Amino acid sequence: MGRPDIEHDVQVCGKPVGKRNSDLKPRFCAGLCRQVHKNGADGQKQYSPFRYNRVMIPRFHAPFQFPLPRPAMKVFFITILLVLLSARSKLRAADHETFGQAIFMAGEHSLSVDLATTPTQQERGLMFRNSLPEGSGMLFLFSPPRKVGMWMKNTLIPLDMVFIDTNKSIAAIAENTIPESLRIISSRKDSMAVLELPAGDARRLGLVTGMPVSWIIPLPENKN
Repeated sequence: MGRPDIEHDVQVCGKPVGKRNSDLKPRFCAGLCRQVHKNGADGQKQYSPFRYNRVMIPRFHAPFQFPLPRPAMKVFFITILLVLLSARSKLRAADHETFGQAIFMAGEHSLSVDLATTPTQQERGLMFRNSLPEGSGMLFLFSPPRKVGMWMKNTLIPLDMVFIDTNKSIAAIAENTIPESLRIISSRKDSMAVLELPAGDARRLGLVTGMPVSWIIPLPENKN
C-alpha cells in the first residue's frame, strides 16, 4: 500500500505540509486547514472522517460535536438549570406545609416542633433548611419502635439528636452533628422517637439521658 497524497489548502492557512510516512489517518497542519486523502488504497477518492465544511479542529481539542448551535446550547443549559433550581425551591417551600405539628415537653420546657410520621416526611426531615430557630425542631415517631439510624445528608445546619426509648425517656443524645456528613448516627436501643433540635439546644434545655419526656399531637382543625 503506497503513501496517500494529502490535499492541503495553502491559500487558507499559508503553511505547507511536509512529507511523512503514515497510515491512512489525516494529518493536521499548523494552520488547522481542511485536509482530505486524495487517493485511497483502491485508487478512489477517500474522505477523511475528520472532514468538515469549516476550519478543522483536532479531535483532542473537540472530543465531540454537540448537535445544537452555540446560542441554542446556552439556552438549553440555562433552561435545565432553572428547572433544577425551581424544583429545589419548591421542595424547600413545601417543608413546613407537609409536616404535622406537635408539642414536645421535657422538664419545665415545652417546644412547638414539626412532626414527621410517614416515610416520605422522615426521609426529607430537615434537609435543605438554612436555619432552625431556637426552641423549634422536628419530632420523628416510629411505630413499631426500632433501632434508628440517622444521618446529615443534605442537612445544611448542625443539629442535636435526642433518641427516646420505649419508656418515653431519653436514651442518648448526639450533640452538634456535622452538616452534610454521611456518618450514621444510631441508637443502641429500640427508639420510638427522635427529636432533632438546633445545635446547642439540648444542653440549653438541660436534656440528659434518663430524663422523661412527652408530647402532644393536636387534633387537626375542622375547616367546616
